[in-house]
Amino acid sequence: MTFRAAVGKFGGTFAELTSILSDCDMEWRSALKREGFVSVAIVGLFLMLVSCSPASNVAMKIYIQSGEYGEAVHLADSVIAVGEGVDTELWILRGKAMGLMKNWPGAAESFTEAWRLDPAVAPELADFWNVYYNAASDDFQEGNTAAAIAMLEEGRMIVPSRPEYDMLLGDIALHGQDLEKALAYFESSWQLSIPMIADFEVQLADASDPAVQAWLADVIDGAIVNGILSLYNAGTIGKSLSTSSEDEAEKAAYIDRAMEAFNTALEYDPANTDILTAIAEMHLLNGEFEMALGVFDQALLGVEQGVAEGWLTQADADTMVGNIKLTRGFALLEMGEYEETIAELNATLSLIGRDYSVLANIAHAFFQIERYDDSLEYLDEIVSMTGITVDELAYTHYMRFACYIRVEEDQTAANALETALEYAPENAEYWEYLASTYSRLGRRSDAINAMQKAEDLRRNQ
Repeated sequence: MTFRAAVGKFGGTFAELTSILSDCDMEWRSALKREGFVSVAIVGLFLMLVSCSPASNVAMKIYIQSGEYGEAVHLADSVIAVGEGVDTELWILRGKAMGLMKNWPGAAESFTEAWRLDPAVAPELADFWNVYYNAASDDFQEGNTAAAIAMLEEGRMIVPSRPEYDMLLGDIALHGQDLEKALAYFESSWQLSIPMIADFEVQLADASDPAVQAWLADVIDGAIVNGILSLYNAGTIGKSLSTSSEDEAEKAAYIDRAMEAFNTALEYDPANTDILTAIAEMHLLNGEFEMALGVFDQALLGVEQGVAEGWLTQADADTMVGNIKLTRGFALLEMGEYEETIAELNATLSLIGRDYSVLANIAHAFFQIERYDDSLEYLDEIVSMTGITVDELAYTHYMRFACYIRVEEDQTAANALETALEYAPENAEYWEYLASTYSRLGRRSDAINAMQKAEDLRRNQ
């Protein structure tokens, strides 16, 4: 492409460009005006422009609008190489070109240098906040956690209003198992989301162009979705910290932070079943079973609404209903409502499959109402399943032992407990039960050995 063609694409004129170059050497201005200039290659002209920063900026703009991003970067580097790298606009243009090439670290470096030269350009750089985020995200995915954190902190320094930086910092902290730091970052991310969403809503109210209105509506939706995710993460972490804390005041504070996060998220998305289920689980932690059941019912209505409105497929709805009913069934089990537990959990089997936790809790509910044969039916199904963990198999055989003891089938009970001990040989309680069972069977020597094993294990704990 000739420079004349490039200028035409850029939308400028030779007169305008000549005016821009008024401070440059007259020889180059004469070259621009000389008839027949159209044959001069653009690269040649750019060599002329290296010594004139404003002119090279114009050329970089032309390159960028022509899609020749690498050439724009090369020109910027040429200007910088001859000691003209103190022009803020040059660094911004270099950053734009780098960003269009998806060279996120290079773009971030350029924008940071522009900001260092003139902090007043920060509002302009706010449009390119994603450069720092993308660079950090790539570093994090590649395992360069320290580089990712440094890039995000740099972005926060230049564009402190974006919640995405704190959101990713929260993910990084969570990945590193620093729950306290992750919780603080996710809460901060939401606090930054509030004014940003409000600002976009004002812009939407003032906008008259339908295209701009549609774009702003999408931006607001995206900001709300990210905000809800930050709140959900904050609530989930707060819940986790509350269960692990041994200090009652600290536990209560974590519960309050979790509930505040979940309830705030619910204000923005009242039918969000993940949030509703999380709130119900918080009520369960507090022993507020009736409140939990009410929230579960609200979550089920939200799923129905999603299907009716068309934004939720029936397959996804079935999975969600299954998970809600599963947790609801656990709540009923804790409440001692065993018949309802069985009905609720059985309803989940057709929705989420023959899941261990479902089958085990149905078996437990049957055991509680002394329907041991029914309990054994579900327990026997579990031991025939694949993918069951060692701990799950140990507990399942222990439950089989408990059922057989209740129906006075001591030998079968002993066999079941022996199998459980194959999976959990360090379980002192199991050895004590086995000693008692051996004693009933008249196996005195085996009973003594089993009890000695239990005592040794307890002594060594």
